[in-house]
Amino acid sequence: MRISLKTALAATAGVLALIPLAQTFAQDSGAGLLADLKQHSAAAHTAAGKDWTWMANMMCQNAEFGGDVIGHFWAGQRMGDADQDFEPVQVFDGVYYVGLREIGAYAIKTSAGVILIDSLLPGQAEPYLVPHLKKVGIDPSQVKYVIVTHGHADHMGGAAYFQDKYKAKVAMTAPDWDMIEKAPAKEPGGQPKRDQVVKDGDKITLGDRTLTILFTPGHTPGSLSVLMDVKDKGAPHKAILFGGAGWGLALMPMPMRPIYANSLNHLQETATANHVDVELDGHGFLTGSILKIAQLRDRKAGAPNPLVIGEDGYKHYIDVFKECHAASTDRYQMLAAKYGPDPRKWQPQIVD
Repeated sequence: MRISLKTALAATAGVLALIPLAQTFAQDSGAGLLADLKQHSAAAHTAAGKDWTWMANMMCQNAEFGGDVIGHFWAGQRMGDADQDFEPVQVFDGVYYVGLREIGAYAIKTSAGVILIDSLLPGQAEPYLVPHLKKVGIDPSQVKYVIVTHGHADHMGGAAYFQDKYKAKVAMTAPDWDMIEKAPAKEPGGQPKRDQVVKDGDKITLGDRTLTILFTPGHTPGSLSVLMDVKDKGAPHKAILFGGAGWGLALMPMPMRPIYANSLNHLQETATANHVDVELDGHGFLTGSILKIAQLRDRKAGAPNPLVIGEDGYKHYIDVFKECHAASTDRYQMLAAKYGPDPRKWQPQIVD
């Protein structure tokens, strides 16, 4: 699935209208910004090591070349692979990946039902998500909560289905509830009714499991992430599912950039304080985690879980986002000084 420029900009159109004139950007739009960009890109690739090379290439090359053309290319290559539907698999004890190759969704069994994190595109719940749940032994009527990490259609699309058919509660932050209500989904049944409003630090408890909400805006005004305890064959670990990850950093309007930077800091500080050693995300093609999830299908007895990356590994993962975001911000300021603050007018750097 190729994400068009129009689609990528739709959720930030209102924010773009608030961007002041180009004089608000850094005065040095030339050599200084370019040098800084290259430093951040190099730092991202150093942080990436062998684990996050794909992600660093996709995000930082956007900044190095301008626009989101490179991101579309990289995403198209990965998302065009075979196994687009993606067979569901248990990733941790009672935690299942039930999404597609390019769009994540996770089902978490509890003693009182199931928590679903994200829900694919509108129209994909019945042909994909429900069969996936059944394949891992989950009755879809047992889904009691749908946590929507952000209000883009590919994450909230099935929430209304579970809300209407099975009376599941739907949780989202207030800014993203506001966002989807101001720009309703065009697809029939693609938008849930406002339900549970969550904020940073809130706990969602169902049966014997408690998940902690982290407010991590930037990708959308109200993106959230989820901190959770998981077990791998009984061994305890801490995981964060980053709900605001994205590869289209070139399209992020300037007012959102410091917000996103703060969110990345919040993720990293939370991960350090809680000894997080597991990385989960909603777009596994971006980070390469979808390949690790696929490996779990044939995991041999005693083999390590590839999603357990260690505390240092999680720090490096967030560092790649931080450095590529900083590089992208340098490029954004250079282009905004030349073409104005609206990326939709930056031809030919960005093409639809």
